[in-house]
Amino acid sequence: MTELFTLPALGESVSEGTITRWLKQVGQQIEIDEAIVEVSTDKVDTEVASPIAGVIEQILVHEDETVDVGTVLARIVDPARAQSAVPNSGASSLPQPKAVPALVEAPVPAPVPAPVPAPVPAPVPVPVPVAVIAPAAAVATAPQVGRLGGEFVTLLVRKLVASNKLDVASIRGTGLGGRVRKQDVLDVVASRSSEGRVTTTPGIAPSATPMLPAATNQLRGKILPITAARIAQAYLDVVSLNSSAPLTTVVEVDATSLVNAWEQTLNPKGEQLDRLSFILLAAVKGLREHPVINATLDGDFVRYPGDENVSITIDGEGGPVTPVIAGAANWDLQALSTRLTEIRERVRTQSLRPRETEGGTFTISDDGAHGALFQTNIVRLPQSAHLGIGTIQKRATVVNTGGVPTVAVRDGLYLSLSYDHRVIDGADAARFLGALKAIIESGQFE
Repeated sequence: MTELFTLPALGESVSEGTITRWLKQVGQQIEIDEAIVEVSTDKVDTEVASPIAGVIEQILVHEDETVDVGTVLARIVDPARAQSAVPNSGASSLPQPKAVPALVEAPVPAPVPAPVPAPVPAPVPVPVPVAVIAPAAAVATAPQVGRLGGEFVTLLVRKLVASNKLDVASIRGTGLGGRVRKQDVLDVVASRSSEGRVTTTPGIAPSATPMLPAATNQLRGKILPITAARIAQAYLDVVSLNSSAPLTTVVEVDATSLVNAWEQTLNPKGEQLDRLSFILLAAVKGLREHPVINATLDGDFVRYPGDENVSITIDGEGGPVTPVIAGAANWDLQALSTRLTEIRERVRTQSLRPRETEGGTFTISDDGAHGALFQTNIVRLPQSAHLGIGTIQKRATVVNTGGVPTVAVRDGLYLSLSYDHRVIDGADAARFLGALKAIIESGQFE
């Protein structure tokens, strides 16, 4: 019996996915819940497991192709049928192998060398196009349509090959049957750029002593395709901006108590807690007091969820990823810190499941992790607010000491709340940020 392996629904708002890599090939045995293919969506890159056991009979969608949810990706046959296809498994096939040597020995041996000339011309047409297309000028004038291992390269690979003036025949393919994949081309481009070739502009003599240090980022001077995930995220961002009334309110916070608590609080292993967990805990307290910040707009209705499901923006290899901490109000400081460490590691290893990015009601971004003072963030619908955390800096601040204003060095922090003005008023935003400021400055992180 043959089963159809289809692209499953990887999330409530995911309608399509891009096949990035097949983990199993035709003829290989797979078990139930064994990862069979890597898929990239607008939310996350993930491995998809097979719901059935058997042997892959046919792969219908190749790598770098984008298809809708429900599309048949492969055909999987049960092991018994796969074995029955072997010639020696049936009684009716037994006489045929025995008859073959009889025919070869009994008649005339002359027909034996007759097939020899046939293989000679057969391989000749295959290398000929490779030798003809080898010059770089031919690649530059027309996109290379390479065929390795009986597989044509995808349109994306053709564009990459043409834009970087490469010869597809010279690239070692790691795909099925030796097919050249997108990553194969990118690896060649990266290795070529690392050779340290010097480029000059016509009319300008190269300097004997470079004025700037050598660049370490290999993206300089390259043209690379936008990933499917980034295209989908960009679409959602544009829709959110065009469909909402964005506004941002910023407050300055004395984060000295936060820094002291962070430096002095350790987990059971004796390690410092995640700094973001302190602000996350304060934010959840503020959301419980001001549920309008946690609200979502649904047509003519405003929904006020009973849980604070916080989306955390994490900088992944392919762009920002927003895993959700569901019911964050039920987590204590230690648990929040452990969970943040865990999801960062899962984003780094690309082991985050698509469903772990769904259901968020409020988003937090640590904009200060890379030194930003504050940032106006995009509110991704249907959420209504997005909190940005700036970097912590030492500042000269006026404080009251015994009723006397004095200047002291304190840890300063900016918090920015971007929100949908259709749901949240400026006063609502100010009250929420004021509550957040009071919690942080008083060190109420129990």
